[in-house]
Amino acid sequence: MPFVLRQVTPVRLSRLPTADHQQDRTKVMRVADDDDDARQCISNHTLSACLRQLASLVSLASDIFTQCHDQANDLHRRTVQLRQRLDRLQTNADQRLDSRAVPIRK
Repeated sequence: MPFVLRQVTPVRLSRLPTADHQQDRTKVMRVADDDDDARQCISNHTLSACLRQLASLVSLASDIFTQCHDQANDLHRRTVQLRQRLDRLQTNADQRLDSRAVPIRK
């Protein structure tokens, strides 16, 4: 089973909170008796849950792109260090291993 790194919340957008699930909260959403008011209440709740879910998704996307940026910067830094090391080795090899200065044995 995959390890969950990030989770978008809320998951169930149209589910209305009940008194059983919100014992610690004092405010409980109550659906009105009128059908139109009930539909309006559910629609408003679903829309606000969608907006909260989009906000959560934006936050997670920001985290992902920040991590990608950090990894790309780290890769660039390591590449620059490797290039500098290779340049030093090339210079060192050119100075010490000159084929014209070293006699060839027969």
